[in-house]
Amino acid sequence: MKRMNKASLMFWPGLLALFVVSAAVILIWSNDIRQEYLSELFHNIEIIQAPLDQEEIDGFTLTAADNIDQDYSLLRKTFIALGDSMAKEYGIKGIYAVKKVGNDLKFIVDSGRPGESWHREPGAVYAMAPPAILDVVRDGQRRFTGPYTDEDGTFYSVFDVKPGQGNEPNIYVGFDLKTAAYEERVLNSYILPAAVSACLILLYLFGYFILERRGRLRQVRQSLERERLLMNIGEGVVSYGAAGQVVFANNAAIEAVCQGSQKCASQDHGRHWLLVDEGGRILPEKLQPTSPGFIAAAAKQPDGVHRGYMKRYSGQVFPVLISAVDLDGGAGPTRVITFRDFTKEAEIDRAKDDFISVAVHQLKAPLTAMKWSVEMLTGSGKVWTAEESANISRVAAAAGQLNDLVSSLLDIGRLETGRLRVESRPTDLGKLVGEVVGRLAGQIKTKKHAIDVVVEAGVPPVNVDARLIGEVYMNLLTNAVKYTPAGGKIEVRIGFGGGAVLSSVKDNGFGIPLKEKPRVFNRFYRASNVVNLPEEGTGLGLYFAKQIVEVFGGRIWFESTEGVGSTFYFSLPLAGSMSQKGKAGLS
Repeated sequence: MKRMNKASLMFWPGLLALFVVSAAVILIWSNDIRQEYLSELFHNIEIIQAPLDQEEIDGFTLTAADNIDQDYSLLRKTFIALGDSMAKEYGIKGIYAVKKVGNDLKFIVDSGRPGESWHREPGAVYAMAPPAILDVVRDGQRRFTGPYTDEDGTFYSVFDVKPGQGNEPNIYVGFDLKTAAYEERVLNSYILPAAVSACLILLYLFGYFILERRGRLRQVRQSLERERLLMNIGEGVVSYGAAGQVVFANNAAIEAVCQGSQKCASQDHGRHWLLVDEGGRILPEKLQPTSPGFIAAAAKQPDGVHRGYMKRYSGQVFPVLISAVDLDGGAGPTRVITFRDFTKEAEIDRAKDDFISVAVHQLKAPLTAMKWSVEMLTGSGKVWTAEESANISRVAAAAGQLNDLVSSLLDIGRLETGRLRVESRPTDLGKLVGEVVGRLAGQIKTKKHAIDVVVEAGVPPVNVDARLIGEVYMNLLTNAVKYTPAGGKIEVRIGFGGGAVLSSVKDNGFGIPLKEKPRVFNRFYRASNVVNLPEEGTGLGLYFAKQIVEVFGGRIWFESTEGVGSTFYFSLPLAGSMSQKGKAGLS
């Protein structure tokens, strides 16, 4: 009897210990399963973000007009395909991308087909967003939140952000899990380990082995579904492992370099997608998409996309737009690049440039003859009537405007083709600005502007071509004078630091509309709020200024608020730039 009591006393503590250990195992294991599940959900956002292009999104109007836009239609189809694939595996309501506009979150696109309850028109306010979305202002963290309720039901939300200007998030990308599907998955994470823990260690280990196998099969199935999706999208997609080896390449990527060659397609693709120069020579490793600094370097481009060249199997060099993203790694890829062959677009641009070049050269001769004729009329000594003098003045003004346009186009053509001569010498930028201001003194006086030039003490001479940099100052100051109402204030500042000289031109003029800012440095662009002003302009000045600054290894940018004014900045390396041989100078 005593033995039985003793055994009983040993049994219950042992049983209790077993339950405690089992409970601990259940909690720990279930938590790990939930964390892996969340990690898996967040990993899917990488795929959702892949087709989103910042420049393309900025080009959308976020109105019903986007529904007939070809690029927007392609983006929606991609989201529908992604949404269908994820719905089968996770039981999601849908995936979405929304943009922060003021205090509202507005739909860019989602995975719903027109007519379905999940479908939202572009620009519609995401009124029932999870509160956590609105809390993500600066930290840019991935979030999992829920449950929250909207007009379609109760859901859990998984989302991430894409940074915009100032690295603040302005695009939210994610998907909503149906409550039942998520809770069933969570419940299973408790039931399975509880059932296994009720058995002895052998059964526990056996159950664990079964679950591991099941998880691997699930991952394989998911990988196959994603691969089928990525294999058939229009842009080239290539993923690399930790050692830089190619893990995956879709049909578009293979076709871009192989162009139907079976021999090429059957080879190891490791060197197929290396970037080359225009002559077909492979660029150094640090400039390749797999290098650590590639993403940071691409982010410095105006649209965040790198422009470069690849080489086909046939040896032909073709231009590409390429972007890259880093993944968490593990057993999967660590970096994924997407690229698009824009040979046709480049050919169209080249044909357009050739046409402009021919037209400009053909215009130069008759314009020169017109100018001489007007000068002969005005210098002939003949007394003209008031009406005749006015007509001659109008012809002279028109000829001058056409001559300025032709000269600008000639200079841009020479700069873009490397035919413009660059004669660098140590240049006092403060003195150069003073000369430019002197040339504009008449216009400044006519508009009664106050102009202030501030040169920081100790700014050293910079080795640049004074003619070209003078054109940069001239274009920035001319714009400030023209697009600032009479009696305005213009301020020019020159300082240095961090290995560069920084110049700025600030005005309190009309400013630039927010939605038009990405186009400011485009050729022939003029802001919509100034095109109807009496001030003449070709829309080439800022484009030309940007090309010149970049020739000297500098950078140009601006800040502007419509109705308040604009400040244009450009930096030049303190070390300056070497002279470059060219066949022609400025017109």
